[in-house]
Amino acid sequence: MINAIPCPKSLDCEAKTNAGIKSYDKLARNSRMSAAYEAYHSYRKSSRSKDEFEEKTTTLIQVLNQEEYIDILSPLHIPHIAKKILKDTYSLSKPPPLQAMRDYYGELVAFYWAWMDFMTKWFVVPGLVGLIVYVLRTIRGDTIDTCDLTPFVGLFVFCWAVLCTRYWERREYELSYRWGTIAGESVIGKRNGFRGKMRRSPVTGLKERYYPKSKRIAKCILSGIITLILLVGVSIVMIISLNVQGYVTSADNKHWEDIWGYTKHPLYLPYFAKMADEGAIFDANCIWKCFLPVILRAIVVNIINQQYSKLARKLTEWENHETVAGHQNSLVLKRLLFEAFDAYIILFYLAFYERDALLLRLELVGAFNTGESIELYISVCLYAPTHIKEIDTTSLRHTSSSVHGMHSTLGNEESDKER
Repeated sequence: MINAIPCPKSLDCEAKTNAGIKSYDKLARNSRMSAAYEAYHSYRKSSRSKDEFEEKTTTLIQVLNQEEYIDILSPLHIPHIAKKILKDTYSLSKPPPLQAMRDYYGELVAFYWAWMDFMTKWFVVPGLVGLIVYVLRTIRGDTIDTCDLTPFVGLFVFCWAVLCTRYWERREYELSYRWGTIAGESVIGKRNGFRGKMRRSPVTGLKERYYPKSKRIAKCILSGIITLILLVGVSIVMIISLNVQGYVTSADNKHWEDIWGYTKHPLYLPYFAKMADEGAIFDANCIWKCFLPVILRAIVVNIINQQYSKLARKLTEWENHETVAGHQNSLVLKRLLFEAFDAYIILFYLAFYERDALLLRLELVGAFNTGESIELYISVCLYAPTHIKEIDTTSLRHTSSSVHGMHSTLGNEESDKER
C-alpha cells in the first residue's frame, strides 16, 4: 500500500492543464484519488497513440510524479503490525521474525536481518577462540609476534571463514526458494528506471523497450574513465598522508637515491614529510600525535567515499541497465574498486614495501576505530533524528490532507442539502 504525499504544486492551474484537468471546481469537489485517476486517464488520452504512451510511462505513480501532483512516495504503515515486528526483533529469546519482515517490508529487508542473525551466531566461535588464546598468551607472557599459537589461530579463522561463506549460501538459497527470489531480487521483471524506445521483439514479436548495447558499453567505458580520473586525485591525498604520517621520510629518500642514483623517491614530499618530524604537529614518535593523521585520513576517506557513492549512483543510472542485477553489479564494481583503493592502498604499502608489522597494526586499529566512530555518529546523531523528523512531518502532512479532505466533503454535502 502506497501513501502519496501531495505536492505543493498540486493546485497549480498550469499543472492541472498539462494533465488534462481544466476545471478547478471539479478538482476541489472530487477526492484526491478521483483527481489522480482523472489526471492519469486524461494524460493517456492526450497521447497521440498507445505506443507513445507506453514509451513515456506505464504507471499512475509515474504520471502523477511527472505532472508534479505528488513529490513523496512512502509505504502506508500499519502501526500495530510494525510495533509487533519491532518487539519480536529486539527479543533475545528468539530469532528475528523473518517471515513477518518479508511480508511487511519486503525481501531485501528480510535478507538483511537474516544475514545479521546468521553472522551474529557464527562470530561467537572465533570470539571464544580468540578470548582463550588471549588469556593463555597473557598467562605465558607472550606477545602476538612470539606466541606459537598465532599461526594456528590464523589457520582456524581461515577455515571458519570458508565454512561461514558456504553455510550462508545454503541459508540464502533456502530463503530464496521459500520466498521466490534469488539473492533478494525478484525473478520476474526488469528495472523500473530502464529507458528506451518501443520496438517489436525479433524473438517473440511482442512490443518491448529497447536500448542499444553499444551505447551502454560506451557509457560504461566513460564512467570508468571518470572513476580513474578521480582515483588520481585520491592517489595524491594518499601520498600526502604517507608523508604526514611519517611512512615516507628523508631517510627513505636518501636510500632511494643511493639505489637509483640522483632519482628522488617518487612519494617523498619534503613539505609534508617535515610535519612528522620530532616536535612537529604530527610527530610520528609521539604517543598521541601519531594518531592525528590517521584520524584525519579516515575522516577524509569517509567523506570522499560518500561523495563518490552519490556520483556512482548517477553514473550507473545514466548507463541505463535493463535489469536490476546489471544495475547493481555495475554500481558495486565502481564502489568496490574506488573504495578498496583509497582505503587499503596505505595498508598494502606498509605490508609489502615497508614490511613493518607494528605500523601496519597501528594503522589498522586507528582506521577501524575512527571509521566505526564516524559511522556511529552518522547513524545515531545525524541520520536517526532527521529520519524521525521526516516521519513525523510526513504523518502530519498526511493527517492534515485527510482532515482537509473530510472538511471539503462535509462542506459539499451541506451545500447539496441547501440546494
